[in-house]
Amino acid sequence: MDNFHTIEVRWFHPGTLPDDVKQWFATLGQPLEKIDTRSDFYLQSSSPDVGVKLRQGNLEVKSRNQNLTLDILGNSQVERWSKWICVDDRSSLTPTTIANKSGWLKVDKIRDRRLFQVEFVGSIKLTQIATPQDEAVAIEITQLQVQDRTWWTIACEYFGDNIDIKIKFIPLVKHLLAQYPSLINLSQVSCGYPEWLNSIEPLS
Repeated sequence: MDNFHTIEVRWFHPGTLPDDVKQWFATLGQPLEKIDTRSDFYLQSSSPDVGVKLRQGNLEVKSRNQNLTLDILGNSQVERWSKWICVDDRSSLTPTTIANKSGWLKVDKIRDRRLFQVEFVGSIKLTQIATPQDEAVAIEITQLQVQDRTWWTIACEYFGDNIDIKIKFIPLVKHLLAQYPSLINLSQVSCGYPEWLNSIEPLS
């Protein structure tokens, strides 16, 4: 079982991904990763502090260790998470076995991501990289489909828990979003996946 720590801020928007956001994202760097198209299955939870999902055959469990409401694109939730990934080929949990089980939600995703190694040397220095690693940051745009509803999400995720949120993470996020084209959108929701999925009412 692998264990990871991250600091994250995420926003969800209903509807389709706007063209101006697509065009802005393309200016952040070359697509060194392939666009990731997949379906994840989430276990709905009444707690925003715990997330459980089945991703590509692996069970992932996330625990929220800290949550701050800070001013980034309006009031936003900045969260510190621990994540465990369990790889077990013998597990009975598969997309086929849980697809129709109560409490699980299928989320179809198309994710585009840019990764940067981060140096805090007076000013913030970003060097684009191809794979995640410690002391790096990811910025992603993901198109979502859940229960025949369309959403999109933008997120910034720092790999590690060795930086201060207010002193380093917030300036890093603002640096990445400096040219972000959309003004504050009152329809946006800032939270992690567990809280967002719990807010979605099941279709009748």
